[in-house]
Amino acid sequence: MQVNNNGDVTFDAPLSQFTSQAFPISGSHKIIAPFWTDIDTRKGGYLYYRTTTQSAILQRGTNKIRSLFPNIINFSASWMMVVTWEDVAAYGCSPSGTITCQQVYICSGRIEFRILKEKLKYVLSLMIFLD
Repeated sequence: MQVNNNGDVTFDAPLSQFTSQAFPISGSHKIIAPFWTDIDTRKGGYLYYRTTTQSAILQRGTNKIRSLFPNIINFSASWMMVVTWEDVAAYGCSPSGTITCQQVYICSGRIEFRILKEKLKYVLSLMIFLD
């Protein structure tokens, strides 16, 4: 996975273009874009990401998914990734108009959940990968 500056995560290769465009994007990029825009971190803001297999954090992810999807009682997180674009502004905008966006990937090996948090609003999507 590649965490890119412009509010997206790609799977095969980094996405180096600095201007977002309509989907589908040219090339073969496999992408999740929770905040797909032309972000300019030179005026401030931060991009953080981390992955974890720590059992205490995985248990928090497992509990979150089980509380949101009570019918998936056997879900057990095996890997998580948190990506945060904090206080970032779009290119050409003033630093006073910033946004913070966070995306959390919670995987069990076969089922992956993505939780997107923008300010205090949550969006949840489910992606199921079948072998």
